[in-house]
Amino acid sequence: MPTPSWNNRILQWLDKRIPSQRRFQLGMNSIFIFPSKFGLLFIGLCVGLFVLGSNYNNNLLLLVCFFLVSLFLINLSASYSNFAKIQVQLGRISSVFAGEDASFPIWFGHESGDEHPLPYRGKLYVKRYQEKVQASFDPALNTNPIDMPFGTLKRGKQPVPRITLESYFPLGLYRCWSHLKFQGEIVVYPKPVRFNGYLPINSEDSDEEENEKGRHDQLGMEDFETLTPYRTGEPLHKIAWKQLAKGQGLVSKQFNSTSSQWLWFSLKAMPTQDVELALSYLTWLVMDAHKRNEPFGLDLGTQKISPNTGTEHLDACLYALAMYGENPP
Repeated sequence: MPTPSWNNRILQWLDKRIPSQRRFQLGMNSIFIFPSKFGLLFIGLCVGLFVLGSNYNNNLLLLVCFFLVSLFLINLSASYSNFAKIQVQLGRISSVFAGEDASFPIWFGHESGDEHPLPYRGKLYVKRYQEKVQASFDPALNTNPIDMPFGTLKRGKQPVPRITLESYFPLGLYRCWSHLKFQGEIVVYPKPVRFNGYLPINSEDSDEEENEKGRHDQLGMEDFETLTPYRTGEPLHKIAWKQLAKGQGLVSKQFNSTSSQWLWFSLKAMPTQDVELALSYLTWLVMDAHKRNEPFGLDLGTQKISPNTGTEHLDACLYALAMYGENPP
């Protein structure tokens, strides 16, 4: 096992030789090949046959030795050409909450992207860099894609770990491998922790500027006001189904609410000094308000998100909670 300093040098060299990408077509600069353990024993066998054949002038042993050496060299070219046919790319990664199992999909295919059988033959082993084998890909068994585990994840934005692909096809005499670093990351939200004892700040206690923006964005549910184009994330019960049936397109009904009270969830108001626990409380609160379709805003001190509803608003709040303290607002 390399020492940390030596391992860092190896990683820096790999970053220069195989730059990170979203998709890789393996080739000369990204493939390493060396005799496997079985291949080293095979070389020892060839050397032993050559020594015996030379000492005893046995042409049959020399013939077998030369045949095995030829087979060994031909296998070198076959192993490389088969491994160089592989194209691998990173699939879509979904955000998770801290503590949940997360994985990233890896797809294997053609350079042309067609549906024909993959030109690669044999089983391909996939693992995280410097770890034991965790998955394998076999075109004959249609195991595409494969899911690689992330491991332990903390709150925030985590990069995709480097992976190692290796193959011993066709005779196991050579080990072909490559260390790939994908351009990708996963957003880890704080783990929701139920908390019912918190009284959210209402609009009267928040900044006037934020209130006016919140009033503009808020969608009440009392008196019908007008029709507007449907926005992604709005509840289905706000869709004007009659207008849709008449072929007037997808529009949503807007209502004028007489209430000026909506929720503000503030990090400073949380009754704990543990920042991670406070973020977990806020995560549960915003998700609970979203389920109840109540307009809410989020105040993290360095960043404020105006009151609103919908899936996009929830995603923005969860992202802000995940990235709190890591990036400037």
